[in-house]
Amino acid sequence: MRTRLCTTLALLAAGSVACHAAPGEAVEEGARFPIQEIQVGGNTLVASDTLRLRLATFLGEAKSVQDLLAARQAIVAAYQEVGRPFVAVGLPEEFGTDGVVRLQVVEIPVREIRIEGNERLSAARIRARLPSLVEEESPAMDEISRQLALANDNPALKLSIEFLSRGDMAADARISVEESAPVSFAITTDNTGTAETGHWRVGLSVTDADLTGFGDVASLTYITSPEDADKVHQYAASYLWPLARLGDALIFSGSYSDVDAGRISDAFDVAGQGSSLGVRYQHTITRTVARRETLEVGVERRRYRNIVDFSGSDLGGEVASRPLTVTYAYSDQRPTFQWGASVGYAHNLPGGSGNDDQAYGEGRSGATARWSLWRVNGRIATRLPWGVVAQVSGEGQYTSDPLISGEQFGLGGARSVRGFDEREVAGDRGWRIGGELSSPQFGDWGRFAVFADRGGETRLSPLAGESSGENVASWGLGWRYNRSGFAALLDWAQVLDGTAETGRGHQKIHVQASLQF
Repeated sequence: MRTRLCTTLALLAAGSVACHAAPGEAVEEGARFPIQEIQVGGNTLVASDTLRLRLATFLGEAKSVQDLLAARQAIVAAYQEVGRPFVAVGLPEEFGTDGVVRLQVVEIPVREIRIEGNERLSAARIRARLPSLVEEESPAMDEISRQLALANDNPALKLSIEFLSRGDMAADARISVEESAPVSFAITTDNTGTAETGHWRVGLSVTDADLTGFGDVASLTYITSPEDADKVHQYAASYLWPLARLGDALIFSGSYSDVDAGRISDAFDVAGQGSSLGVRYQHTITRTVARRETLEVGVERRRYRNIVDFSGSDLGGEVASRPLTVTYAYSDQRPTFQWGASVGYAHNLPGGSGNDDQAYGEGRSGATARWSLWRVNGRIATRLPWGVVAQVSGEGQYTSDPLISGEQFGLGGARSVRGFDEREVAGDRGWRIGGELSSPQFGDWGRFAVFADRGGETRLSPLAGESSGENVASWGLGWRYNRSGFAALLDWAQVLDGTAETGRGHQKIHVQASLQF
């Protein structure tokens, strides 16, 4: 996604206008004069008390024009700090002998808003995505930037805003619109399955990026096994309602799976048979073209069937969880350097069928429904000379509580430590780090890569005969292709540090492909 927020107004931050005070002495260059008081008029968006405190440093007996210029800049800075950079401050050409300087603020308004390029959406629907952009008001740029970024998160719409000077201490806003079909489909395939349920998975997704005309996004996904369709049924649904004025979003999600592991629609990690239903509120703290800072609060109801212990034995029964989660995330996306990280805390809220100490104790000895954990993840990618890209990613989980299998940290698979089956090992605590070096683009042949993965997990309070944890590692070669809606990934991995089931030297090929239309 690329957004553009361009201002070409000449009098935004450092602008000045001349204003006349009562007849008095002319201000000559190099002259010194007393400033006993600075009076500011025309300010409605920044409190007078705030400006008075900022301007106190410029008071004195022997001041110069440079002090007046600095005072003007202090007023401009105060407006910029509250997200209102469209301001001009008038300097007096002359002032009285009483030491009072009068500065006039002009809060530059938007006179006219023009919308260009929209065909499917009406002007009113476009304006609804940017509620803080209003005629005859000085634009609140921080709010407009968040609203613009939220609007451009929608896959079927891209907006850009350009502000143009009118020459009468006002501006016009021009909104350029790029639209695409709101309904899209995707077909996916990968080999994340097992010998028991079939190694291959195929999926179909449908997304409506403007379900009711207000930028709300709904998606549905179904995944099965072409080798044994009766054994594999995975469903996922999500719905995002954008809160345009706040720049925030409300997200509802649900999933169902009758297999133990996998990933649905590149958004739902499956950690056990069962279902989930959740809601999250995503608050935008900071949003620019490059940077994004969010705080997300959510609650989810999860129900697991056929609980599996550390040895892989099916214990039967059902157990549930209802974690309350708080996650902070930050990302910075530059043309040659990108990084992002998040830290989250989850605390289970006991209550309801299967979400009590008895059910947890039956699922795992020593486990209780009053558990909590921390999760972190991060990623760094940089572009090196000759088009080479280097990236490092990692994730981790920490807890002091024995967890049921569905809440444990899993290792192994196409998006984890390659060379192993999906979630081949799992523990209460865990970590993973992976590095990849990819080649420049070779024409229509895509990119080639070399990678290495390592991770470890720890099991709290293991029973007799159970391992207290395992470390796994692998390296390999890969190929990536992405063109015209078709993406493919092929990884060959060799195990360096294995498990009881997958020893050192074991080789595995991971395949993923998707077609969007």
